[in-house]
Order: sequence, then structure tokens, then C-alpha cells
Amino acid sequence: MKPHASTGFKRLVVRRVLTGVLLGACLATEACRKRTPESAGGPETVVAPAPGGASGAPPAVAKVPPPASAAVLKDVDLTPVREAIAKYQEQFKQKPLGLPDLIRSGLLKQLPAVPPGARIVYDPQKATVSVVPL
Repeated sequence: MKPHASTGFKRLVVRRVLTGVLLGACLATEACRKRTPESAGGPETVVAPAPGGASGAPPAVAKVPPPASAAVLKDVDLTPVREAIAKYQEQFKQKPLGLPDLIRSGLLKQLPAVPPGARIVYDPQKATVSVVPL
């Protein structure tokens, strides 16, 4: 006996819905956050899941600030971060894997504030830190 045509369609719909629910649940957890390929050997960039998660609610629309100008980027004082990196290397005999290592170790209370349209980038291979436009 040949299955009814709508049965195959129902299976397909159920399979896609379950895949979406499982993927959404996974992205809502910290363990499923991924690093970009750039961070495998380059500057640290963490990709967070999109808002909405498993609930299926549409993500909130966030206004993206325009990129910060070069003059504004130079005003950010990264001296405390650079000093914390040097102390970390001295204390642990290795470069920090990421900026959160500096905070967890107690060498840095928090990252300095950056202007809208900019972010702090850490290169774990060179142990350098910089402020770049978005």
C-alpha cells in the first residue's frame, strides 16, 4: 500500500519544526556559542546567538552605530589592558587566550569603555590589543 501524499509532507513539516526547535534551544545556551574562524589564530571575536532563541519571537531591531572615526579611536586608553597582559605573561608564563582571562585572574577589573561604533580586539598570537571601528 502506497503512503498518502500528505503523509510525506507532514513528516517533512514535523522534521523541520523539530530541527528549528532544537537548534533554537542550542543557540540559547552558552555552550553553543561559536568563535569565528578568524579567532582560531587571529583576533578574538565571539559570535553570540541571535535574539529570539527557541521562543521563535522575532529579534529586536537594534540600531547599529556608525563606525567611529580614527581620532575617537585614539582617545581610548588601553594602557591598563596592556599592563595586565604583561603581568599575566609574567605570572602565568603564557599569553592570555582572551581578554576575559585578564578579568578572571584579577589583573583587570573591567575593559575600558569604547565609543559607540568601536570595539576592542585582542590578538592572542601577538598578545596585542587595539580599538577598531565596527
